[in-house]
Amino acid sequence: MTQVSTTQRLYSLDALRGFDMFWIMGAEEIRPHACQSHRLVVYGGDSNQLTHPEWHGFHFYDLIFRCFLFCAGVATPYSVDANLRKARQGRN
Repeated sequence: MTQVSTTQRLYSLDALRGFDMFWIMGAEEIRPHACQSHRLVVYGGDSNQLTHPEWHGFHFYDLIFRCFLFCAGVATPYSVDANLRKARQGRN
């Protein structure tokens, strides 16, 4: 009997991780240029959300690293479980 290995991915976590990596890689630099090239006027209202506040306050930019930590925390139990299964299969 052949054992079938199925991997189950949490696609919502993959999507959130991709979204977060998009911002980590510098997406805040893309938006002003895109708005300027398309002559969009909506950029002025929310541009301060993509900068780090100097002393106090809370902006969207402050969530990027926290989102990364959240993704790592959610993925850890899945990774540990997969490694434990592989270790058990190797012993049998």
